[in-house]
Amino acid sequence: MYNDILRFIPLHLNDPLRLWAQGGDGSAGFNAKFFTTSAPTDPTTLLAFLAGIVTLIFLVIFGAYRFQKWKRYKEFETEMKSLDLGTQMEGTFAEMVRRYSMDEPVNILYSPRLFDEMASTEMVRVLGSAGSVKAKQEFIDTVYKIRIKTYHPDWHGEMAEKKAEAGSLN
Repeated sequence: MYNDILRFIPLHLNDPLRLWAQGGDGSAGFNAKFFTTSAPTDPTTLLAFLAGIVTLIFLVIFGAYRFQKWKRYKEFETEMKSLDLGTQMEGTFAEMVRRYSMDEPVNILYSPRLFDEMASTEMVRVLGSAGSVKAKQEFIDTVYKIRIKTYHPDWHGEMAEKKAEAGSLN
């Protein structure tokens, strides 16, 4: 095998390389037999090693996925805080988004259609659960307030003004 490789090397370089590759005159040379002989490998050890490599790859990929998801959720929380919702509304909104588990949660702040789908699913869940009618009504009112304040903040101000006017007329 090594003679085949050495055949392509020019003749004047061939002899010293051949001597070095074969260990030559007993000096410290390249021992080709070390690389051509293999030690027996225990199949259990090999399987454990491969399982460890696969597990490590899986954990790295899963960790990267979870980190990206966490980063997107933090972006959503930052944007949600800028809406100036109350703490109860922020908590309800965050729970709904967490339960709905979107890939890009921040998109829900810019898409009324996505919010309506999520809110409908949550309302069906809450209405089907055990609990008082008052608690269910408060949840639905909170979701409605979140929608108005998120997508129509000008309506929220107009409604407050109308309520104030109605209160002063009475």
